[in-house]
Amino acid sequence: MIKRFLLLLLTPTLCFSQSRNEFWGKLNIKHTIEKKWSVNLDVQYRSQQNPYNNNDNLFSNYLTGAARLTVNYQFKNEWQLVIIPIAWFNSSEIKNSESDHSNADEIRTGGGFIKGFKIGNVINKNRFLVEWRSLNYNIPQNYLQQRFRLQNNFKFTLGTSPQKTYEFNYLLGNEFMVKHQHKSFSVDQNRILNSLQLAWNKNDINLGYQLTIQNGRTGNINRNQLLLTYGIDL
Repeated sequence: MIKRFLLLLLTPTLCFSQSRNEFWGKLNIKHTIEKKWSVNLDVQYRSQQNPYNNNDNLFSNYLTGAARLTVNYQFKNEWQLVIIPIAWFNSSEIKNSESDHSNADEIRTGGGFIKGFKIGNVINKNRFLVEWRSLNYNIPQNYLQQRFRLQNNFKFTLGTSPQKTYEFNYLLGNEFMVKHQHKSFSVDQNRILNSLQLAWNKNDINLGYQLTIQNGRTGNINRNQLLLTYGIDL
């Protein structure tokens, strides 16, 4: 049973009919209130290549702007409570080669748990979240959706500086999402992450590639995503 569970986490559905090239940038600011409580604010910007125009690059068109507030509480034995009081997302969908697009706004809230393990020099973190999403909340065609997110991440230390001021890591992860809407459940998307990380003091920079396979209306969409994130603990 455990082997099947891990296979589900690390193996996406590889059949798809459409392809997208995207850039995802994120700034993550963390503030530790005391030993057990911390607050995180992440601000995101995403851009995309026009899938109908091969001359575009992945920075050519706006895709998503977002901001999310998260509160974490640290239990014993590497357990964490995750609370998402509020998150806002604005997304743009390209319709044709002329880059005509439609915008959608979304408000999210949710929560869940994180469980961490240390396996030798490898750090493993597993996260389960439940999100409540209000999509197109600002127009009459709004609707509600619930989403379940299961994430499994591994961090491998590749090396450190002589004074151990800097740490160089490799990150491997997967996230599987199921949505609940109109009294039915369906697979939303599956993400596989490969990333390099440079960490020092209370800062880290991550550069990597993420493959997202999203269940679309007319078939699966294969999203190739260049990731760049910067995190700081204030």
